[in-house]
Amino acid sequence: MPSDSNNIFGFFDEFEASEEESQRLPKELVLEPIEVLSTIDSLPAKIQEEVLRRIKVITFVETRLKGGWTEKNLNPILSRVESELQLTPPSWRTVATWKKSYSEAGREPWALIPKHTFKGNRQKEMDSQS
Repeated sequence: MPSDSNNIFGFFDEFEASEEESQRLPKELVLEPIEVLSTIDSLPAKIQEEVLRRIKVITFVETRLKGGWTEKNLNPILSRVESELQLTPPSWRTVATWKKSYSEAGREPWALIPKHTFKGNRQKEMDSQS
């Protein structure tokens, strides 16, 4: 049994503690899981529409695709997207990238949120006067 002075400072001697006590993690190290809702409802309407458009295109292609997600297989299907869904068809490479992100995220809509903020130069400009 650990001494009382050790309990005050949060330290216990592993050799004095029972096996069960030595295996137990301190309460400070055990975090409660944080639940994050994976919805797109909090996003602006324009982004929600774009995510839904991407889901429609992926679903449309998935139901008609026979074979792999290659240019040869995707281009004939994407040519029908405009006439059947009344949407501008993306390139085959774009659809393949969307599909990969969507599948790797467990088919969660947040994976299809446009990532325009990651484009361009993100380094701060240096003032030549400094």
